[in-house]
Amino acid sequence: MFMKAQITIEYLFLTLLVIIILSISLAALFKITENANSSKELITFKLTSTRIYNAIQEVCALGSGNSLKLDLDSPISISAYVDIITFKKLNNTISRNSECDFEPVELEIKESVIVYNEDGEIKLK
Repeated sequence: MFMKAQITIEYLFLTLLVIIILSISLAALFKITENANSSKELITFKLTSTRIYNAIQEVCALGSGNSLKLDLDSPISISAYVDIITFKKLNNTISRNSECDFEPVELEIKESVIVYNEDGEIKLK
């Protein structure tokens, strides 16, 4: 009779141990997923800002009258003044200098941006 009770208690403890291990594993998995999503957002932000900055530099180098249209993967905020452009998204910010001056602007870009050079001044819309 004591043997049946002992086996039942052992199974109960083993089941409890398995549940604890699964709980810890699931918590770690959720944290890893959260960190991966955060990293993906940061990489997408950096890629988008770099693509826009490279387009600005290219239009600047090509001279007055040139333009480029970029389709973006994710929305981004842009503010430009004199020769500094700042890209923002959530808590991330990148500021860069350009060879050409900018028309002062603050934009929230969702899908695409047109970069054009008008008399040596870069304009975004």
